[in-house]
Amino acid sequence: VQLPSGEEHDLILVGVEGCSTTACLAGWAAALSGWHPTVWTDGATTLLDWEVVAPVPLIPSDHYSTEMVYDIAWALLGITDSEAKELFSSTPAGCSAGHRWTADDLRAIGKGRSVFTDEWPREDS
Repeated sequence: VQLPSGEEHDLILVGVEGCSTTACLAGWAAALSGWHPTVWTDGATTLLDWEVVAPVPLIPSDHYSTEMVYDIAWALLGITDSEAKELFSSTPAGCSAGHRWTADDLRAIGKGRSVFTDEWPREDS
């Protein structure tokens, strides 16, 4: 594939770099709204980077039109910065590393439940 910069890369060799959470909420919010991962090249390695997104595909991560996925998702979802910090982390604050957001949690949040842990059951309850 030829990048907008004129560079050519074999997509078979393209890896994916993310923010270390699987299918994170910020990445999904951006992807479902038409944003794309950017391309980051380090010598012979080319990665698709979901931490930095662009309005069109295959833009280099340092291009002027890119945005941090956190900022895009925060705006798209219409949530506060503190809600975004809690929601975009893979582990809710105050919970052990064993608890992750579940599909039921996300559905409850979508229906208006707060993302803050003071409103979620503790492990000892």
